[in-house]
Amino acid sequence: MKKNKILFLSIIFYSVMVFGARQNCFAAFEDIALSARGEGLANSVTAVEGMDSMTINPAAFGSVRKFITGTHFLSTHRTGAGDTNLRSYSVGALVPRMFHSRNGTMGFLWQHRSNTNTQEKTLQFGYSTWQFLRTKKGVLDFGFNFKMLGLTALQSGESASSFALDIGTILRLGDGKTVDRKSVV
Repeated sequence: MKKNKILFLSIIFYSVMVFGARQNCFAAFEDIALSARGEGLANSVTAVEGMDSMTINPAAFGSVRKFITGTHFLSTHRTGAGDTNLRSYSVGALVPRMFHSRNGTMGFLWQHRSNTNTQEKTLQFGYSTWQFLRTKKGVLDFGFNFKMLGLTALQSGESASSFALDIGTILRLGDGKTVDRKSVV
């Protein structure tokens, strides 16, 4: 009985935090898909092969087993985060490799995004495992992206740069079902 009460109170608390404190916010370097394909899938690209998953979860592109290169262009007035005037150009490559008898994929991506007020440049290098840990429940994979970020305010001309590390995990349960988690350090 006590566990049910704690569960009920925690659900109420998180509901108030998520829905009650909702307000518009604007951010830079949002994790959105690279192309119209990813936007059409509502950024749910971790279950499909390709470079779109590199920006969403770094553990997801490890399933690529052939060399892939690509250029992407996205021009949109609406993303999952809200209204925008976004133009995005990117060039990337995914290279499958074997390290210490483990399959994985190395990734490289350069991206240039501009909207009404800012211009973002991202250069990222990453690695993702493929079938790192097999269990009866599914397959667990890990991945990381090291990013070099540059942001320029268009009206003032001020700019800043920084580094970031994305760490991700993905559990492929079979039948096309995945559970994934990404953290930014």
